[in-house]
Order: sequence, then structure tokens, then C-alpha cells
Amino acid sequence: MAELDLLYVLAHPPSAAELSLMQDQDDDRLCKKYGFQPETPKYAECRMKVDIARKQSEQSEISNKKYQEQLNRYSEQLEANQKEN
Repeated sequence: MAELDLLYVLAHPPSAAELSLMQDQDDDRLCKKYGFQPETPKYAECRMKVDIARKQSEQSEISNKKYQEQLNRYSEQLEANQKEN
């Protein structure tokens, strides 16, 4: 049964709105797990910190990908130069 669910998800990826809702639900569960109650300042702070951490992680992934692309281009250039010599 789980295999069928996975196949369905792979064949029908969630929309941006569905992803946002799932992320919101995950953030809500996480902050509640840490004992924060909705509609309190501490809960709002938890949600904000989770959002900031996610954005930093996404930015880091982008930076890492760009670095890897530059490294690959450099390696290709190095190989081309070695073949010429």
C-alpha cells in the first residue's frame, strides 16, 4: 500500500499551495512538540525561527550548488588545459 502512495505522489507532485500547507503543518507540529501553544508570543517566535532556519538552509543549498558548479567548470578547464599540453 505504501508503494502505491509513493507512486501516486511521484506521478502527481503537490502544487506550490499544497507544499506550503504541508510546510505550515510541519512547522506547527514542531513548535507544539517543543511545548509552545498557538497564539502565544513564544509560539510565534518559534514559527519565525523555524522559517528563518529554513530560508538559511535553502540559501546554503543554493550557495553549495553554485560552488559545486564552479568547481566542476574549473575541473573541466583544468582537464582541457592538461590535454592541450
